[in-house]
Amino acid sequence: MPKTQKKKPAAQAKSGIVDRRGRPRKHPAKPVKTEMDLLMEKNRKELKVGYFTQKFPLPVVFICSSFSGDGKECLEKAKRYARFAVSRYSVPVTPHLMYPHFLRKTVESERKIGLYCGLCLLDKCSEIWIFGDIKTNDMEWEVWRAYMRDKTIRWFTEDLKEVERELPEQCRSLNGPVVKPVKKETKAKKEKKAV
Repeated sequence: MPKTQKKKPAAQAKSGIVDRRGRPRKHPAKPVKTEMDLLMEKNRKELKVGYFTQKFPLPVVFICSSFSGDGKECLEKAKRYARFAVSRYSVPVTPHLMYPHFLRKTVESERKIGLYCGLCLLDKCSEIWIFGDIKTNDMEWEVWRAYMRDKTIRWFTEDLKEVERELPEQCRSLNGPVVKPVKKETKAKKEKKAV
């Protein structure tokens, strides 16, 4: 009688019948999906469909508003403007929500660095949204840069209503807005204020 050859454990392991030690391999049971799993799967599919039916790519919008006077009030306004931009299906870039956390606006060199960083971000945006009136020289520079780069400029009131406005003359000049000199206080003036 011919001897039947048994498969060696290594050969059986390759075929998936047994593991490396020659023990029979146990196939894991298929997990049973609960109602929650089915609901999550359905929601994932719906979200995916909704996500890709939006207008894509979303416009990246630079938020331009004044950041002078009361810091907390200006921060709250900037947050409200950014939330408004998100509700209008756009991606807001609000540098005055980010840079004051690590740059001091009272130090002139750090304030200029913050302004420069904001202008670099403005170059990456497709639109600029101006909220309220142009109140500061920094806002004038941002609007001038957007005008020179041919960005879409939209005006909004502080109550978040879009309005039509003409671009101010100082933002249309080829040389940019006039830099207003900063008055430095002398020691004598500081002493008078202290008294």
